[in-house]
Amino acid sequence: MIFQHRLLLIASLLAAQGLYAGEIQDAVKQGDVAKVKSLAEADPKLLQSEPGSWTLLHEAARNGRKEVAEFLIASKVNIDAKDKDAWTPLHVAAQWGQKDMVKLLLDKDARVNAHAKDGTTPLHVACSMLQTEVAALLIAARADVSGKDDSGKIALFHAVQPDQKSITDLGVKPGNQKELVVMLLKKSNPSTMDASGKSLLKVAEEAGLTEILALLKQAGGKEEEIPPPAQ
Repeated sequence: MIFQHRLLLIASLLAAQGLYAGEIQDAVKQGDVAKVKSLAEADPKLLQSEPGSWTLLHEAARNGRKEVAEFLIASKVNIDAKDKDAWTPLHVAAQWGQKDMVKLLLDKDARVNAHAKDGTTPLHVACSMLQTEVAALLIAARADVSGKDDSGKIALFHAVQPDQKSITDLGVKPGNQKELVVMLLKKSNPSTMDASGKSLLKVAEEAGLTEILALLKQAGGKEEEIPPPAQ
């Protein structure tokens, strides 16, 4: 699945970057905003990051440290900074189900449709992790529900075929899959196919998701892709 490497990536980045070897990384992780402010005032360079690196805001997003994130954003760090895989803090917050962090980042104008190297957006990530409430926030902020990643999958594909391994490995509590699918079907073509030509109905059938399969069929889903009606 597309997110299985994330834990190893984060660990390697933290080990490789001197920025995170010191106190400020621990302070961000623990949500100690007073210490983060003190360290940043003593050395403003601690808030800077190299292009393609895991930033303090990524770390705050991962751990749901909203107050720290507010300070970092107020300090003019790049809210849309991308790590090695071009994941933004919003991608990370969506993966970890950090609803309050997602709302903060959106309120501060984070790019809702930022694309990672594999074409995934924060909405794709939220759906893959079955984060129903996060997905609702992203859709309300005009996330592109019909946008495809590099494997040709729209968000609905990720909701029907979630990344169960990452959900388990990260210990993230999933939301209601049926509720997520129903929400996405309001703005998605149920007959869409991925880049390999596999339909949503086939994915649901192979996974034994009888309720989800019924929902797709009720929405008009077919085995062959049918373009949605013109607006």
